Amino acid sequence: FYSYSFTATMSSTKVSLPVAVAAAALSALAAFAVASASKKRTKKVPPIKLTYFGIQGEAEKVRLAFTLGNIPFEDVVVPFSEWKELKSKTPYGQLPLLQIGEEEPMAQSYAMLRIAGRMSNGRDVFADEDVPAIEEALGFVADIERSWRIPVGIGIGPAKYGYEKGTEETNAAIKRVRETWVKEDCRNFMSLLTKKLEGKKFLIGSKVTIADCALVPKLNRMMSGGVDHVPTTCLDDFPVVKEYVSRFMSLKEVAAKHTATYVKK
Repeated sequence: FYSYSFTATMSSTKVSLPVAVAAAALSALAAFAVASASKKRTKKVPPIKLTYFGIQGEAEKVRLAFTLGNIPFEDVVVPFSEWKELKSKTPYGQLPLLQIGEEEPMAQSYAMLRIAGRMSNGRDVFADEDVPAIEEALGFVADIERSWRIPVGIGIGPAKYGYEKGTEETNAAIKRVRETWVKEDCRNFMSLLTKKLEGKKFLIGSKVTIADCALVPKLNRMMSGGVDHVPTTCLDDFPVVKEYVSRFMSLKEVAAKHTATYVKK
């Protein structure tokens, strides 16, 4: 162990050599920490292009992660009229696409979400110490998405569910599926979400993360009135959930930068 000896005088304090060495080491560590933090805040990122339709959809969580991370990106909007021509040029016949610098564009929105979280220059929305909790939360979000995809999907592509688009039978089926979802699955998941949010500001605690970026757009869509037979009041029985959505949307970065709009299908 180091021995700490001090000799006090009227004009100065004499410090033994071991203490001086320790002090120098602590000073160096502090300087390194400040420099590292500064480097993180000022790290440069290459040009980023996020390509999607002019809706929130699957790209919105990535937009939000970039926004909260203070990462500039070009939000490239593809008109629906141009999608047929572009589709065959994408890796999996789908959007969004993300291009970073000169790299080849990549697909899969959840991969993009994690990359956006890692690139953060602002809020640390995908911190190493939070990864287990974030990944569990993302799994829960995926469960909600799988359930929500059915009532939405039957309206967009009824043929996949055995119905012909535009018929009275199909319209009745869409109404039945969506109303049943509101009464059953929606209430079940919102009850689970209410329990998960107990005592928390966001999904994993006091910090906003990419899991919140993934979930909030889905909840907003449910309440948007843009999906027939899913009323804007569908979450009114779950005030904790609505307060959570409001809290996220009130974040200064989101409130200032978030300009994407809903498109009714």
